[in-house]
Amino acid sequence: MLGLEKYIAQSGLDKKLYGLIKIRASQINGCAYCINMHVGCNVNRLSTT
Repeated sequence: MLGLEKYIAQSGLDKKLYGLIKIRASQINGCAYCINMHVGCNVNRLSTT
């Protein structure tokens, strides 16, 4: 996973989009812990325009 995180960081993918992807993947997996973690990590990033 750390390799993937490093690759994504260098890819130029928008950080807001990547945060939303993580949240959606957690929803699909049904992992409440991961949803809470990703929402918490991205709350400031996702609330800005």
